[in-house]
Amino acid sequence: MARCLCLIYGAAFLCYGEDGVSNTEYLIMKILNISLDKKLFEAGSRVEERVLEYAEIFDRFDILVLCGVGHEKKEFKKIVIWPTNSKNKLRYLLDALRLGGEMIKKYGCDLISVQEPFETGFIGWRLARKYGLKFQVQLHGDFFGSPYFRKESLLNRFRYYLGRFIIGRADGIRAVSERIKKSLLEMGIKEEKISVVPIYVEVKSLSIRHAELVSASHEIPKQACPVKILNQVQNDICGVRDDTFGVQRDGVKGKKFIFLTVGRLVAVKNIKMQIKAMAEVVKKYPEAELWIVGEGNEKEKLKLKIENCHPMGDHSQGGKLQNYVKLYGWHNDLDEFYQKADVFLLTSNYEGWGLAAVEAASFGLPIIMTDVGCAGEVIVDEKSGLVVPVGDSEKLAENMLKLVSDENLRKRLGEEAKNTVLGLPNKEKNLEMYKEACEKT
Repeated sequence: MARCLCLIYGAAFLCYGEDGVSNTEYLIMKILNISLDKKLFEAGSRVEERVLEYAEIFDRFDILVLCGVGHEKKEFKKIVIWPTNSKNKLRYLLDALRLGGEMIKKYGCDLISVQEPFETGFIGWRLARKYGLKFQVQLHGDFFGSPYFRKESLLNRFRYYLGRFIIGRADGIRAVSERIKKSLLEMGIKEEKISVVPIYVEVKSLSIRHAELVSASHEIPKQACPVKILNQVQNDICGVRDDTFGVQRDGVKGKKFIFLTVGRLVAVKNIKMQIKAMAEVVKKYPEAELWIVGEGNEKEKLKLKIENCHPMGDHSQGGKLQNYVKLYGWHNDLDEFYQKADVFLLTSNYEGWGLAAVEAASFGLPIIMTDVGCAGEVIVDEKSGLVVPVGDSEKLAENMLKLVSDENLRKRLGEEAKNTVLGLPNKEKNLEMYKEACEKT
């Protein structure tokens, strides 16, 4: 599959050449966004809510989604979400170029904005050149600053070079962090082309719920739980064993101490690093647990790794790591997990921002994360969290034990992280920054 994609995009590049587009300056009013996010078709999803808000600040904000068959077109007042419904991934390019052209003719367009500089980037660049439109690339991952992305696969190595080509031809670039901006500058991209617009998180409401939790002696407030979940409290809350609720999180022996991670179970998130570290932590603190919330293609591999690990040195039921590491699948409402955790972990090989870490910080959770994304910007080592080198499970275990034993450090790091997140741009400011980034292109 990787080689087929390489050949198709390479052939398309050779056929189309490298002529330019018009440099006429004008105010951006109608936008065509090219995306890979299938959650756009889920009613009430966060991403759907976000694009509806974007639509309010433009004349139109239409979206073309590269996806397989089985998705229905969604239309709103100033937005249409149009699926390619491609029979296979090899059809994405041709289907998107055809449908993108139809959307431009039908709804009008001033700017084409793409989710990443690879598949959607190539399609957006081609459409922008053909119709004489401005072209913006959004970077949600540190694809060019981190060596891990291009080492993951042959396809990613091809994407890396394709991305550099596309980035160099963008009229504007939206980066979600200063880390990504720095990577772009090191590539030789002009600073005036780059706009840093972080991913917005509704931190105010989350922080209020955290305050309510603390005032209620660690009991989950009813207003933070959906009715469906409240009806299950006697048995199992959100898939989490009910014996953990009401526990005093004070790091005292005999009390459960919860490490939490939230995200896709894919290779880039390096959950294996957490599992390896956890095997060391429970040797010294057997009351600790790691809660993993998410789904992904690495789930079965992670389950096997957990089941085959015996940190206590014996093969009895009590010595298995699966007694300390829990896989809970994905949950749309994560409040209960953030509210019950003691420490949040993020161990990605690379990130653009690290949305889950920002959300966890809004609850006042102390955070241990690898040196990716918002590390150094929001989560500063020893100030608003603990930052460890990518892939260093020994350092991760060391810092996990450090936070288990030091309640004052946990409180200080958690409070500083929350204050930092509360200082990020609010929704209105974030939308304004996004609009300015588009108009600047």
